[in-house]
Amino acid sequence: MKIRTSFVSNSSSTSFTCQHCGGSESGWDYGLEECYMFQCKNGHIVHQSHNKNWKDGKENKDAIKKMIDQYFDEEKKHMIYFRGKYGYSIFGKKAENRDPTDEEVRERLENDFKECYIENVPSKYCPLCNFESVSQSDLVWYLCRKLDIQKSDVPNMIQKEFSSYDKFMNAIRKSYENKK
Repeated sequence: MKIRTSFVSNSSSTSFTCQHCGGSESGWDYGLEECYMFQCKNGHIVHQSHNKNWKDGKENKDAIKKMIDQYFDEEKKHMIYFRGKYGYSIFGKKAENRDPTDEEVRERLENDFKECYIENVPSKYCPLCNFESVSQSDLVWYLCRKLDIQKSDVPNMIQKEFSSYDKFMNAIRKSYENKK
Protein backbone atom coordinates (compact mmCIF):
# COMPACT_ATOMS: atom_id res chain seq x y z
CA MET A 1 0.00 0.00 0.00
CA LYS A 2 1.35 3.42 -0.95
CA ILE A 3 1.11 6.08 1.75
CA ARG A 4 0.99 9.66 0.55
CA THR A 5 1.20 12.63 2.80
CA SER A 6 0.15 16.15 2.01
CA PHE A 7 -0.11 17.14 -1.66
CA VAL A 8 0.46 14.82 -4.63
CA SER A 9 0.19 15.87 -8.27
CA ASN A 10 0.30 13.83 -11.46
CA SER A 11 -0.32 15.77 -14.65
CA SER A 12 -3.57 17.61 -14.06
CA SER A 13 -4.91 15.23 -11.42
CA THR A 14 -4.37 16.15 -7.81
CA SER A 15 -4.72 14.34 -4.54
CA PHE A 16 -4.69 15.55 -0.94
CA THR A 17 -4.37 13.39 2.16
CA CYS A 18 -5.77 14.55 5.49
CA GLN A 19 -2.98 14.43 8.06
CA HIS A 20 -5.54 14.04 10.86
CA CYS A 21 -7.55 11.02 9.70
CA GLY A 22 -5.57 9.74 6.70
CA GLY A 23 -8.50 10.08 4.29
CA SER A 24 -7.71 11.31 0.81
CA GLU A 25 -9.53 13.22 -1.90
CA SER A 26 -8.58 13.58 -5.54
CA GLY A 27 -9.77 14.87 -8.86
CA TRP A 28 -8.76 16.67 -12.03
CA ASP A 29 -7.37 20.14 -11.37
CA TYR A 30 -8.64 20.04 -7.80
CA GLY A 31 -7.50 22.38 -5.09
CA LEU A 32 -8.05 22.24 -1.35
CA GLU A 33 -11.50 23.86 -1.68
CA GLU A 34 -12.80 21.19 -4.10
CA CYS A 35 -11.44 18.47 -1.79
CA TYR A 36 -13.11 20.04 1.25
CA MET A 37 -9.77 20.46 2.96
CA PHE A 38 -7.74 23.31 4.38
CA GLN A 39 -4.09 23.98 5.12
CA CYS A 40 -3.15 25.62 8.39
CA LYS A 41 -0.37 28.19 8.82
CA ASN A 42 1.97 25.34 9.82
CA GLY A 43 1.33 23.41 6.60
CA HIS A 44 -0.97 20.65 7.92
CA ILE A 45 -3.61 19.58 5.41
CA VAL A 46 -6.90 18.58 7.05
CA HIS A 47 -10.50 17.83 6.05
CA GLN A 48 -12.77 20.80 6.73
CA SER A 49 -15.13 18.49 8.61
CA HIS A 50 -12.58 18.18 11.43
CA ASN A 51 -13.19 21.81 12.33
CA LYS A 52 -16.08 23.73 10.84
CA ASN A 53 -15.62 26.80 13.06
CA TRP A 54 -12.94 28.45 10.92
CA LYS A 55 -14.82 28.42 7.62
CA ASP A 56 -18.20 29.75 8.68
CA GLY A 57 -17.01 31.61 11.74
CA LYS A 58 -17.07 35.35 12.31
CA GLU A 59 -13.25 35.49 12.46
CA ASN A 60 -12.95 34.16 8.90
CA LYS A 61 -15.60 36.53 7.54
CA ASP A 62 -14.06 39.49 9.38
CA ALA A 63 -10.58 38.66 8.05
CA ILE A 64 -11.84 38.46 4.45
CA LYS A 65 -13.84 41.71 4.83
CA LYS A 66 -10.76 43.46 6.22
CA MET A 67 -8.64 42.28 3.27
CA ILE A 68 -11.30 43.35 0.76
CA ASP A 69 -11.47 46.81 2.34
CA GLN A 70 -7.68 47.07 2.36
CA TYR A 71 -7.20 46.16 -1.33
CA PHE A 72 -10.45 47.43 -2.85
CA ASP A 73 -9.19 50.70 -4.42
CA GLU A 74 -6.02 49.11 -5.76
CA GLU A 75 -7.92 46.19 -7.29
CA LYS A 76 -10.52 48.43 -8.93
CA LYS A 77 -7.75 50.54 -10.54
CA HIS A 78 -6.06 47.33 -11.71
CA MET A 79 -9.29 46.01 -13.25
CA ILE A 80 -9.90 49.31 -15.06
CA TYR A 81 -6.29 49.42 -16.32
CA PHE A 82 -6.41 45.82 -17.54
CA ARG A 83 -9.65 46.47 -19.45
CA GLY A 84 -8.31 49.67 -21.01
CA LYS A 85 -4.91 48.29 -21.98
CA TYR A 86 -5.92 44.89 -23.29
CA GLY A 87 -9.61 45.25 -24.13
CA TYR A 88 -10.47 42.36 -21.84
CA SER A 89 -11.81 42.29 -18.33
CA ILE A 90 -9.75 40.75 -15.57
CA PHE A 91 -12.05 37.72 -15.87
CA GLY A 92 -10.77 36.97 -19.38
CA LYS A 93 -13.97 37.99 -21.18
CA LYS A 94 -14.31 40.68 -23.81
CA ALA A 95 -14.57 43.92 -21.88
CA GLU A 96 -17.79 45.83 -21.77
CA ASN A 97 -17.39 49.55 -22.27
CA ARG A 98 -17.79 50.32 -18.57
CA ASP A 99 -15.83 50.29 -15.35
CA PRO A 100 -16.30 47.32 -13.04
CA THR A 101 -18.96 47.79 -10.41
CA ASP A 102 -18.01 47.84 -6.74
CA GLU A 103 -19.84 44.53 -6.37
CA GLU A 104 -17.71 42.93 -9.15
CA VAL A 105 -14.52 44.16 -7.48
CA ARG A 106 -15.63 42.89 -4.07
CA GLU A 107 -16.68 39.52 -5.57
CA ARG A 108 -13.30 39.09 -7.26
CA LEU A 109 -11.40 39.99 -4.08
CA GLU A 110 -13.60 37.75 -1.94
CA ASN A 111 -12.96 34.75 -4.21
CA ASP A 112 -9.21 35.45 -4.26
CA PHE A 113 -9.01 35.87 -0.49
CA LYS A 114 -11.13 32.80 0.25
CA GLU A 115 -8.71 30.79 -1.87
CA CYS A 116 -5.71 32.31 -0.05
CA TYR A 117 -7.33 31.91 3.36
CA ILE A 118 -8.06 28.21 2.84
CA GLU A 119 -4.29 27.73 2.47
CA ASN A 120 -3.44 29.79 5.55
CA VAL A 121 -5.98 28.87 8.24
CA PRO A 122 -5.03 29.96 11.79
CA SER A 123 -3.40 27.14 13.75
CA LYS A 124 -6.03 27.32 16.51
CA TYR A 125 -8.45 25.61 14.07
CA CYS A 126 -6.07 22.77 13.16
CA PRO A 127 -6.47 19.45 15.01
CA LEU A 128 -2.76 18.67 14.57
CA CYS A 129 -1.60 22.04 15.91
CA ASN A 130 -3.84 21.41 18.93
CA PHE A 131 -2.46 17.87 19.36
CA GLU A 132 -5.79 16.12 18.81
CA SER A 133 -3.56 13.90 16.66
CA VAL A 134 0.10 13.92 15.66
CA SER A 135 1.44 13.51 12.12
CA GLN A 136 3.93 10.72 11.45
CA SER A 137 6.74 13.16 10.73
CA ASP A 138 6.07 15.15 13.92
CA LEU A 139 5.95 11.91 15.89
CA VAL A 140 9.38 10.87 14.56
CA TRP A 141 10.89 14.26 15.38
CA TYR A 142 9.38 14.21 18.87
CA LEU A 143 10.66 10.71 19.66
CA CYS A 144 14.13 11.54 18.35
CA ARG A 145 14.23 14.57 20.63
CA LYS A 146 12.91 12.57 23.61
CA LEU A 147 15.46 9.78 23.04
CA ASP A 148 18.22 12.28 22.22
CA ILE A 149 19.02 10.67 18.87
CA GLN A 150 19.30 11.90 15.30
CA LYS A 151 16.71 10.77 12.79
CA SER A 152 19.54 9.63 10.50
CA ASP A 153 20.74 7.22 13.24
CA VAL A 154 17.47 5.27 13.37
CA PRO A 155 18.08 2.97 10.34
CA ASN A 156 21.46 1.86 11.81
CA MET A 157 19.88 1.26 15.20
CA ILE A 158 17.19 -0.93 13.60
CA GLN A 159 19.75 -2.84 11.49
CA LYS A 160 21.81 -3.65 14.60
CA GLU A 161 18.78 -5.03 16.44
CA PHE A 162 16.95 -6.85 13.62
CA SER A 163 18.24 -9.00 10.77
CA SER A 164 15.14 -8.52 8.58
CA TYR A 165 12.09 -6.36 8.16
CA ASP A 166 9.86 -9.31 9.06
CA LYS A 167 11.62 -9.72 12.44
CA PHE A 168 11.35 -5.98 13.03
CA MET A 169 7.59 -5.97 12.34
CA ASN A 170 7.00 -9.12 14.43
CA ALA A 171 8.74 -7.47 17.39
CA ILE A 172 6.64 -4.33 16.91
CA ARG A 173 3.42 -6.39 16.76
CA LYS A 174 4.33 -8.44 19.85
CA SER A 175 5.21 -5.32 21.77
CA TYR A 176 1.91 -3.72 20.77
CA GLU A 177 -0.13 -6.84 21.64
CA ASN A 178 1.53 -7.13 25.07
CA LYS A 179 0.45 -3.57 25.90
CA LYS A 180 -3.23 -4.26 25.14
